[in-house]
Amino acid sequence: MSRNPLIYLPLAGLLILCACTIENTGGAANATKIGFDPSLPASPDANAEDYGLDGTMGQADLLALSYLNWPQNYTSISDRFGFPAQRSESADYYSISGNRWVAIYYDSTGNATGYSISDSQ
Repeated sequence: MSRNPLIYLPLAGLLILCACTIENTGGAANATKIGFDPSLPASPDANAEDYGLDGTMGQADLLALSYLNWPQNYTSISDRFGFPAQRSESADYYSISGNRWVAIYYDSTGNATGYSISDSQ
């Protein structure tokens, strides 16, 4: 007596559904992703120190920043965007047009976890 292969169809559908759900949530690896966070202040605070360099970002830099896969290491950020105009204990500040700022935030291990733009506050 041969088995009907259609009895396995519900099981196959359940496996596909579970795989899609896991893929969409990204699992625990994406739990630390932040990227753009408009709730973070983007203007340098009173403790920020001048870094002594130009530290500006143009339109192409802002576009590149929006497409980064977070978190990023410090070397990747400084290689791509250069050194900031100002720096605090937890953020680098780059000036952009119109007296606005971009802040890139770092965690305690030195990884860039996200950014904010002064117009977004």
